[in-house]
Amino acid sequence: MKPIYLILISLLITSCGIKRNTFIALLPNNPMFTEKGDVTFNSAASPTHIEFQGSCAITNHLDITVGRFYGGSPRKSDEIGINAYSRVYKSLYFSTGFGWGKTAINNKHESAFISNENINVRVNYNTLFVQPSLYLVLQDEDMDAATRVGISFKYGINTLNDYYYYTFENEWHSSRLSEETIITADRQRFFSVSPLLSVERSIGNFTVGIHTGLALTSSFKARYQYHTPNSSWNNRDYFIQEDLYYMPFVFSGFIGIRL
Repeated sequence: MKPIYLILISLLITSCGIKRNTFIALLPNNPMFTEKGDVTFNSAASPTHIEFQGSCAITNHLDITVGRFYGGSPRKSDEIGINAYSRVYKSLYFSTGFGWGKTAINNKHESAFISNENINVRVNYNTLFVQPSLYLVLQDEDMDAATRVGISFKYGINTLNDYYYYTFENEWHSSRLSEETIITADRQRFFSVSPLLSVERSIGNFTVGIHTGLALTSSFKARYQYHTPNSSWNNRDYFIQEDLYYMPFVFSGFIGIRL
């Protein structure tokens, strides 16, 4: 069978903006291969970022995967992994992937309209992940068509190298000025899980499909500081979780070409 080159054009629906996000959840890379020589490449785009993924089956049971997320100034994440796959029953396949990733976020936001607002978010962390997948490949030789349905669970262990959040706001008068800072010790760990359902249908050289899933994280401990002109700094320890959500829900519809 000749290599397969799959180009995907996607629209991602996300639920959070880019100002405060401190976690980037790359979509699980589940190529759903069946034999040596299969190759896929896909890209997904939204108003805030673009994401690329590629995979290559180097044997009948092993493939390599790469991924890159880029959201400008800079918000980027890179991953590389290796994936073992095998037929378990007729058209049913199982795969398990292992990989490593690195994420860097340095968001800066300034606004002078109505309020003088300044937000600075700096985050760096490494990720080790495992990704088991189960998928079904139904071939229709008469129509030169195939249907692929897969479920994958991406479990990540993320280690913070750096975390800093700062916001300054002055709404009209200095009496409304406020400052907020969140800092944490380096080398803390937090966990993430991304379940994903993939459905693809190809006829000849054309492919359509959807990806839908979640991106969930655990929390980590941080020091929260808040200050207004009429008060001293208020310090307290708390657990960050809500600020880690970048894509708690994702839906990706795509069309593709197989050459």
